[in-house]
Formats: sequence, structure tokens, C-alpha cells
Amino acid sequence: MLIFVAHKDDSAADYDRARRITHDLQLDDTANCYICPLMAFSHLRHGDVDIDTEMLICEDLLTVCDVLLVASELSKSVRRQIALARKIHMGVTYLEDRA
Repeated sequence: MLIFVAHKDDSAADYDRARRITHDLQLDDTANCYICPLMAFSHLRHGDVDIDTEMLICEDLLTVCDVLLVASELSKSVRRQIALARKIHMGVTYLEDRA
């Protein structure tokens, strides 16, 4: 499965936490592929594209995934990703439920 790791992006600490979580998930489960848009689109800096375009790019990635895994608090962007996942009948799981 391709698992989309949703994480808020309000600070550099959020990026580091998302990277660490995605790293650990992948090492713990090599039968699946974990992708976090914060890492997948790290070549884009804040301000390179407007927020709506950034969200559309992330949503394109989400639509090819099998599951959405929520790995942080619910920011506006994470809520939007959850809404899209539910709209397309994609499973939504939460990191704390996996413990």
C-alpha cells in the first residue's frame, strides 16, 4: 500500500517531526510505502507557489494513495486532506491508534 502521512507544517520543528515519524514508520513496515508531502515536495520553498496551488499538488498525491495516516494535530491543511480522503472513500487512520 501507499500510505500518505499527513502532518501539519507550521514550523521547522513540524518538518523535523514529520520526517522522523515517516522514517520510523517506513523502517517498521517495509511491506508498505510511506509518503509525506512535506518531504516529497521539499524542493518547493514556502512562497514558491500560493497555498491553494500547494494544497492541490498535495491532493494530487493523496488521490493515488491507499490510506491517509494523520500524524499530527489537525491543522487547516490536514483537515482538508482528511475531507478529501473521506470524499473518495479512502481509509483514514491516526498515528495514536497504531500504538
